[in-house]
Amino acid sequence: MELPIDDFGECGSDDDEMLMLLLQYVEAVEEYRSMLHSVDEHSGQVRTDPLQILHIVFNLNDVLALKPAGVGHTLNDSQLQQQVATCCQLVVIILYIVNM
Repeated sequence: MELPIDDFGECGSDDDEMLMLLLQYVEAVEEYRSMLHSVDEHSGQVRTDPLQILHIVFNLNDVLALKPAGVGHTLNDSQLQQQVATCCQLVVIILYIVNM
């Protein structure tokens, strides 16, 4: 990606900020997907708190809704909204039981 150069031979700050945001989206999606993969991979050995899973799928869904450039989609992306709803319901049930 070629960034415009200003009169001082440096990248303009607006362009730097846009590039940083784009890189943050790409990195965020990679990290969230990696976390979900780890949860699935270790589900037999380690129990992951439903609130942590909700945090991951909610944030991943939010970033993907922005459709940032450089972020590809996977088959599982279409299931994120359902996963968010399921996790929300589970968290509500757990909070209800804990507060009984």
